[in-house]
Amino acid sequence: MTLKLWRKAGEQFFDNNGNPLNEGQIHIFEPLPSTNRISLYLDKDGTTPLTNPVVLDSSGRIAGPVYIEGGVLFREAITNNGINVFGADEYLMSESGGVTEASEFALSKTNVIQINDNLVLADAHKGYEINCDPTSGDITVQLGDVWDNGDQVLVRNIGTQDNVLLSDLESTFNTIKPGTWARIVSDGAQWIIDQYKSSQVTVSSGFVGEGTDASPLSLDQNYLDAAAIASAPPHSILAGKRSQAEGGESSTGNTYVTRYLNTKIKDHPDVTLNASIFTISRIGMCSIRWEAPGFECGTHQANLKDIANDAFHYGSSPTSQSGSESTSISTGIARLDITEPTDFSVEHKATESSTNGFGVPALNEQALFTRVEVSFE
Repeated sequence: MTLKLWRKAGEQFFDNNGNPLNEGQIHIFEPLPSTNRISLYLDKDGTTPLTNPVVLDSSGRIAGPVYIEGGVLFREAITNNGINVFGADEYLMSESGGVTEASEFALSKTNVIQINDNLVLADAHKGYEINCDPTSGDITVQLGDVWDNGDQVLVRNIGTQDNVLLSDLESTFNTIKPGTWARIVSDGAQWIIDQYKSSQVTVSSGFVGEGTDASPLSLDQNYLDAAAIASAPPHSILAGKRSQAEGGESSTGNTYVTRYLNTKIKDHPDVTLNASIFTISRIGMCSIRWEAPGFECGTHQANLKDIANDAFHYGSSPTSQSGSESTSISTGIARLDITEPTDFSVEHKATESSTNGFGVPALNEQALFTRVEVSFE
């Protein structure tokens, strides 16, 4: 067995907000449809096995190098507390140690067709790359009946404005946006959205659908074993979701504004949300992280408020000057000992008044502005 270096010691990972991936996990699997994990090693001689997943430190770094067998196809998923952070991308580790994304070799580049209208997949499309160029609105690629095990197709959106919709999948996971692609594989019983390119793709790796009766499963269900999920610290994620017409709140010079929170991205029974106030009822230690944007509002600061005690935990104070057409993010973290059910809000103050001071209207249908994460110890 010849081992090749995959990840270097000290390599650092970040979440989608640019923060170090504190105690994140790197999972390495065999290619779909298998959910087996492959062997990892700390040294090129294979004398010191590593656990799979590899757990990052508090700064999001790998403690030591990660070696895997050369000449194998493998899949990597990076998670944070059991939640997928980056898609389970597929790679080929060559015998010489070079790594190639699976998408670069999985399909023959000679089997390419281009369409600008709706398409129903047929057996003739097996192994093809389908370049979709929507020119007058969204177009649909209908998956229909599943193919034989291992048959696949790559659907790419080469357009600049409109989307490609995949039918026969759950509606919230079926959009391929301009400049992105998704690779679709059949295991003989179901369609698997097995790989995607770019964070703009709304389909996620591991989502599946059986023929026309789509029943997606999350990455956790397909790739992460129950022990890995159960060992993750319990937490809740809250956000302020606004429509395209609304945007963020307006800023008023040197006056606190309560940031809008209306959505539970990840639910936890000990964290409730009502009218932008969240209540933590679990007794014990917890950490609360928050972030909120400011746009052309001068110096601004988002703070966590303990409402009953009228006490603040302060965040960072970045600047976004008038006329700069730039957004900056105020972030904060507090470690608290909860002794009784406690109400909190995110209060934001800026030095300048601005209609879009706390977030410009969304580019698409909706956008997330304020975000809060509660982690229990």
